[in-house]
Amino acid sequence: MRPARSASVLAASLLALVATACQVTSELQRGTPGTAWLAELDVSREVPPTLDLGFGAQRARGPELAAGDRVVFELTFTGTSQVAPRYLAFEVLGPSMQDGRQRFSSFDATMDGKPLTRSNALYRVRIELFGEQGVSLDTSEVELAESPGESHLAVCEAMQALGMALAAEGLPFDADGVRELQNRVPLLEYRYKVLGSVQALVSMLALAQDDDLLSDLLWDVVDKPSALSIIRSLGVDLSLSPLYHEASLELADLPGIELPGPLRSLPLTITLNGEAALFMDLLVVEPAPPWTMTSGIVAFHGQHPTAAIAVTGRLVSASSR
Repeated sequence: MRPARSASVLAASLLALVATACQVTSELQRGTPGTAWLAELDVSREVPPTLDLGFGAQRARGPELAAGDRVVFELTFTGTSQVAPRYLAFEVLGPSMQDGRQRFSSFDATMDGKPLTRSNALYRVRIELFGEQGVSLDTSEVELAESPGESHLAVCEAMQALGMALAAEGLPFDADGVRELQNRVPLLEYRYKVLGSVQALVSMLALAQDDDLLSDLLWDVVDKPSALSIIRSLGVDLSLSPLYHEASLELADLPGIELPGPLRSLPLTITLNGEAALFMDLLVVEPAPPWTMTSGIVAFHGQHPTAAIAVTGRLVSASSR
């Protein structure tokens, strides 16, 4: 039985993001140094033929999502009940419709104290979990919102440029520094780049909480909160802190990653009721259909903060019909 959940909305304020990033960096010791996990990717394992559709069916630029877009991730676990690799497939079935019209979702955020709402088209997506031999183990259907806007890659570059701008003015990389800088330099460009990326990440975390299939995988690597923690927090509150300014530039090509670079490793911390629950590194590229479904994430590593529990995923197939 899963604990009751409460949705967590991350305010996409540039000041708040910088302050949170600095706090997480100083107070929480990350579990995986740099991107050492990339060197440990097992790329010799053959993907089941029924799942290996390659990367050659990229469609021309068009909608962010379209029926027939399909991506498959290989998942490997350490220290959990999952002893064999699993494969997680996402396929767009079509627009989510109601009364003959496509449905939309709203993303509410706060930008420098002002409310901001972005509307995104919703699509029906089938999720299917496969075993090591390609046998279907479970399925579910969810609604996924398009996440137009800047990619995680662009935000990493923008935040590093922001750090350089702060340094040029002799200001620290923290909320006070950004507050002072915005009195001297317009920062609208940075704000909207961050907002698009945060929207995609928050949507993915909410999906992992709310879908039964995905939440089962999530609770394999994240400790369920104690009854006392649930009482204190009035439920279960999952949130995330992306550390854009710490993103590292990787090689143009990496073994096991079939998509062209440049690639950046974006660290983030998932917290549960205010405590670190999972240290993650996301390997990101510029998104293009059909891997816009992943917002450009092509591999990831999640490390439990105190136990020898980890999950690693890599994109092994991306195709369009």
